[in-house]
Amino acid sequence: MTDNNGTVASNSSNQEKNFDLLDSVYSAAADGEINKFQQHAGVLDQILTPNDNTILHIHITARQPPRSRISQNMNFMREILGKCPELLWKANKKGKTLLHMATRHGHADVSKYLLEECKKPYQNDQELAIKATRQMLQMINEAKDTALHEAVCYNHIDVVQLLTEEDGDLPYDSNIAGETPLYLADMVCRNSEEDFRQLHFTS
Repeated sequence: MTDNNGTVASNSSNQEKNFDLLDSVYSAAADGEINKFQQHAGVLDQILTPNDNTILHIHITARQPPRSRISQNMNFMREILGKCPELLWKANKKGKTLLHMATRHGHADVSKYLLEECKKPYQNDQELAIKATRQMLQMINEAKDTALHEAVCYNHIDVVQLLTEEDGDLPYDSNIAGETPLYLADMVCRNSEEDFRQLHFTS
């Protein structure tokens, strides 16, 4: 074998190892195996997929659908955020935060938990708690969708209700396609059995 071939073989081997590691981490995050991440407690915010999804992005996406009869808990998220609070605000390459992912997939329990977590540092200051909540609710992805856009677009009326009750006076701008949550709600009402009309939107 030439040196070049040897180098190629070595690089190929390293790539395979990296893919194996990524697959292992992905599976552990999806399944909520906290023990797999104990030794990485100091670098949890650096464990990313090629699209910059964190282990919590993966975990939320992999959760069972809201209507599933399978019992689910928040233990993995609590453990991970306890070790690395920075993940609460971290977005992937498309600008999607954990709240974007939770609302898109209809996880009202996760959405509520994330909003509670953003208030936690300000338990003794209601004004700052409200400010932090608004900041999270107003975060946009690359399409300029907020978490409310996601919840409405995917017909998750319980999540929409949660978000609008959290801050009913919060104005929501249009996304990059010119769609406000109110516009999307009207479109959903016309094309599905969901009825968002009784909910309060501010545009």
